[in-house]
Amino acid sequence: MKPLNEFYQRTSGYYLSECKECSKAIQKQNHKKLMSNLDYRQKNMFRATKWSLRNPEKSFLNKMNYYNRKKKEVLAILGNKCFICEKIPKRFNCHEMHGRKHPITWAYILKNIHDFVLLCNRCHMFYHEFIKNKEKLERLKKLEQMA
Repeated sequence: MKPLNEFYQRTSGYYLSECKECSKAIQKQNHKKLMSNLDYRQKNMFRATKWSLRNPEKSFLNKMNYYNRKKKEVLAILGNKCFICEKIPKRFNCHEMHGRKHPITWAYILKNIHDFVLLCNRCHMFYHEFIKNKEKLERLKKLEQMA
């Protein structure tokens, strides 16, 4: 009979029926079964997730490098200056000309680059205020016509 310290204790206070050695062996078997049922892509994704959890700093840097590369590509294509005032902005927005909702990712912008213009924050704000005011004026005109 093994002593209690060789068994895992649950938070409820009960002990597992397998000892620590056996439970590790069972975990390994379950992991092998899981990995054998996954295809190649899923296995790599599983490994990458484990790697990113073990190396959070490197994972963050990889994501930032990817982000910065895509951002530079977009800026190079769109001209690196505001479409309206032609100033080189410190902060900018990639504004979709059609006004559709879209995911905010550099990959999407690169894929649909012909739909976007580069605007500085000031011009972007003015543009949206103009659109809102234009819609309000249209509504008021419709109300006046109905009366």
